[in-house]
Amino acid sequence: MRPPSGKKEQHTARAQVKPELCQGYGRCEEICPEGAIRLEEGVSRIERSRCAGCGECMTVCPVTAIEFDWTVDIPLFVERMIEYALGAVRKKKKNRDFITFY
Repeated sequence: MRPPSGKKEQHTARAQVKPELCQGYGRCEEICPEGAIRLEEGVSRIERSRCAGCGECMTVCPVTAIEFDWTVDIPLFVERMIEYALGAVRKKKKNRDFITFY
């Protein structure tokens, strides 16, 4: 199932392969719901423009060759998460409490 477009926009973090660790098992390619991963010359390659940032590829990689660049991708993710949360509750009349952590 593909994520809604707004959810995909919010999740700006994209997976990346550490080629020096990749053993070319191809499990990531099989599980990717967006078809963003291809095995090329024995190494997985991720097309970042197609990646939805779901992290499924990380869960099946037996050698942990897939990661997210948390220092670059996460600040924008947090900003968008706040924007989407505001949009969801903006017209609510009752008091609201929010908890977030970074």
